[in-house]
Amino acid sequence: MSVCLAMFPPSAKYHSYLEGYVYSHLKDNQRPVHKILEQEISNRIAQYAENCQYKLEKMAKTGSRKGQRQPTIAEVKAAKRAIFNPSMFGSTLEDTMEMQRINFPDLKLPWILGCLTERIIQQNGTAVEGIFRVPGDIDEVNALKVKTDSWAYPDDCNDPNVAASLLKQWFRDLKDPLLDESV
Repeated sequence: MSVCLAMFPPSAKYHSYLEGYVYSHLKDNQRPVHKILEQEISNRIAQYAENCQYKLEKMAKTGSRKGQRQPTIAEVKAAKRAIFNPSMFGSTLEDTMEMQRINFPDLKLPWILGCLTERIIQQNGTAVEGIFRVPGDIDEVNALKVKTDSWAYPDDCNDPNVAASLLKQWFRDLKDPLLDESV
């Protein structure tokens, strides 16, 4: 269910039923469990429910996944991985810094901020008129998001508008956004 919510929104009619189902499986609503295995299963179910609840709330604010293309295998795998390994997109700045500490312990700024900015500059994006106004191809932005969320440097991104669009998306998707949808 969590992977599907990363790709497709529920219909307006089904949304409230799904929200109620997810809410009933959140950790605070679980009855006490005494056996260790049952507790582990209960914790996993609650984690899935929290992930689904977050995606439902986000979808209500921003709408569904954008783009013309069907979800790729990489996007589905990324959605599956994000259930138990949070994404840089949608996290707080503190969580992002904590996640990157494993790969880049010496960085003082978010890795994604540096690598996308560097990519924009390398492609002469500072000379492109409307660099943060003109959106990049949405399917390329989605593919780049999957790549950067795996901590892979976006060296195959050849359009500065794609990197700029993803940078704006990262800022918008922060749990406490620095930019809103109007930017």
